[in-house]
Amino acid sequence: MEKTSQLKNLICENRDILLNGQAHNGICYDGIVDEDSYNKESIKLLVLMKETNGNDKKSKNSNSHDDWDYIDWIKKQQSEGIPINGEAANPFYTYTFRKLCLWLTEFFDIVEKGTCRFEEYFTDDGKIDITRVRSSLKKAAIINLKKSWGNESTDARELYNYAVKPDISLILNRQMKIISPDIVLCCSPVVFEIARKVYGDGNEPFLIKSSITIPNKKMRLMFIGKTIFVEFYHPAWYGKSDYQLAAYADEVFSWVLQSYKKEQSDSH
Repeated sequence: MEKTSQLKNLICENRDILLNGQAHNGICYDGIVDEDSYNKESIKLLVLMKETNGNDKKSKNSNSHDDWDYIDWIKKQQSEGIPINGEAANPFYTYTFRKLCLWLTEFFDIVEKGTCRFEEYFTDDGKIDITRVRSSLKKAAIINLKKSWGNESTDARELYNYAVKPDISLILNRQMKIISPDIVLCCSPVVFEIARKVYGDGNEPFLIKSSITIPNKKMRLMFIGKTIFVEFYHPAWYGKSDYQLAAYADEVFSWVLQSYKKEQSDSH
């Protein structure tokens, strides 16, 4: 668990910097969900999101938060279905990780088999079959740009100002170097734009080719070094059905993986 320890130590050693003056807040430890599973994958995937929602079930945010082993919770409660601190594994934490599990399953199916029959991961009544897709969480790394607790919705400008601060940006880059992904799935246009600044110094992206139309948005892709950063939807986005987004993910991931393999081939 060498990388897992390095990631935990990195955040622990820089806790005060990452809290960014919010002494009442707590740190959410993120990173590689399961290092053994992650290391077995031929193409390493990192999911990049905004911040952890610190609101309770009534959408209220506490005045103070404790530190939280977010990545251990993802592994045990979300991937393995083990209740933690009395919190039942079902219903799933629900909206975000339900779709993310499906998208990750699609991604790793395409890596392994060259194709994905995403239709098989839906029940007869059109819902995502969580029992069949949740284990895919273990194959990825999942991190937030902001390491402390946030809210139900994220202020894009505040998140940008936080992530681009030189000392925080340095920590984020050190974390990225330890994880060393081949592909980074940026979950929202905001995350993609911040990633351009934090990790790539404004690298120019280009549009992803897709025959499937999702209104008002054409997703982008950029290379930073040998790593591909992909603009995609946040898994809590509800603008289209789970099935429609699964079809879109299938096509986008196939195209992205072709681009990655071509880049690898051209560099040798």
